[in-house]
Amino acid sequence: MKSIELTKNQLLDFLFNKEQLGMGTNGIICEFSSTTLIKIYYKKIIDTYLSKDPSKLDEEIQSQKEVQKMMEELPYLDFSSLEKETQSELQQEFGLGDKPKNSFYSKGDEIEQKKLQYLSDIGLLKGIVTYDDYKIGILMQYYKDYSRLTKFQENISPSELEFVMEKVQTEFQSMMIEGLYPMDLKEDHILVRPKDFDIKIVDLDDSETRFEDEAYVLAHPYIKNECIESYKKIKKRLLKNHKIIVE
Repeated sequence: MKSIELTKNQLLDFLFNKEQLGMGTNGIICEFSSTTLIKIYYKKIIDTYLSKDPSKLDEEIQSQKEVQKMMEELPYLDFSSLEKETQSELQQEFGLGDKPKNSFYSKGDEIEQKKLQYLSDIGLLKGIVTYDDYKIGILMQYYKDYSRLTKFQENISPSELEFVMEKVQTEFQSMMIEGLYPMDLKEDHILVRPKDFDIKIVDLDDSETRFEDEAYVLAHPYIKNECIESYKKIKKRLLKNHKIIVE
């Protein structure tokens, strides 16, 4: 997966000058090229973003890097004083194997890398964006010919909507089989191409989307249940808008 390093002027340009095509909980989205979007995680530099004061940028980035370094250097978890059964449960819970490894950060970072690699493999993610060697955003595929389902559903028939939702369900199930669990799926996360009703589920890089192995999900069934429930809520809302009775 490629990584690009922004200069200070480039980062500030995306933050303050470029046209914003979208804004989510954690990122602002701008056009990077004719085929690529860039998402900048503005929450990581929120003081700079809100104040529009470029002089705060480097200080905020340095602060974030120090926090990350502290997390990486947390002491090893020591289970030696615990009952053998409790040790086993904790090691299974945090994927620590036979020997205690570096706390929660290393496990979380490993899972995050697997998630990003999966998003890259399916063509949604095109690269990582850094500033001063600190991850500040991502590059994403630009689906110019697609519309967000929120808007698209206003101009289609009930039968067409049902067809779209069947395709969304198929894609949704495929993601879960691969270990990706969108826990907070919304209509704006679903793109539809009008000419053939091809669909894409996007905005899957945030913390609301989990990437877990099968054993972990089996041990924590709420993950899959909440994921499925988020899909059902979307379907019910949309079909109700089209006066389609949902069982």
